[in-house]
Amino acid sequence: MATRQKSRVNPLLIVLLSFVCILLIGFGILLFLYSANTTSPTNTTVDPAAQIRSIFRVEGLDPNAKSGTMPGAPENETSPGDGMFSYRINATPQFQQDGADGNIWVQNPAFNDYLMVLEIADENGELLYQSQYIAPNQYIERIDLLLVPPPGTYQMVAYINAVEPRSLDLIDTLECPLTITIQ
Repeated sequence: MATRQKSRVNPLLIVLLSFVCILLIGFGILLFLYSANTTSPTNTTVDPAAQIRSIFRVEGLDPNAKSGTMPGAPENETSPGDGMFSYRINATPQFQQDGADGNIWVQNPAFNDYLMVLEIADENGELLYQSQYIAPNQYIERIDLLLVPPPGTYQMVAYINAVEPRSLDLIDTLECPLTITIQ
C-alpha cells in the first residue's frame, strides 16, 4: 500500500510570488492614474490640439483659436439636435481706432459636427474680416479688422459658415447682425 506524501511549498517561493503580484498591482494603479490625469480637460499640460477630435485637425486651423470652453459658456452643454449647427458670438464687439483688438468672442461649441469660418462684412458686402477654420471646442477672443471704417458705430453682418471637415465643402451659412464700434 502506497503512502501519500505531503507536499510542502517553499515559503520563499510564496513570498516572492506575493511580492511580484503586489508590484504588478501597483504598476497597474500607476498606469490608471497617469492615463486619467492626462485625459482630464482641466489638465493644463495637455497639448491644445489634443482637445480637438482628429477629424477636425485639418490644415488651415485658425492660429488665434483657443481650445476648450469659452469663458462664461456652459461647460457641459448638449447639442440642440442632430444636423443642427450652433455658435456663440459677441453681437456688439468694440475695436480700437486702428481696427485692432476687437472683442469678438466667437465659439464653435464642442458638440458641433462641422468646422466654422467667421466672416464679417459691412452693409455693402465688403469683407472686413475672415477667420480660418475654427474647430468644434475652439473659440477666438479677439480679432483685428482687415478694413477699418472711421470711428463710430456700424451695423455689420457676421456670416457663420459651417464646413464639412472631410471634404472642406461649405454646408450652410448663417447670418448674425453685429453692431461694431470703432473707438
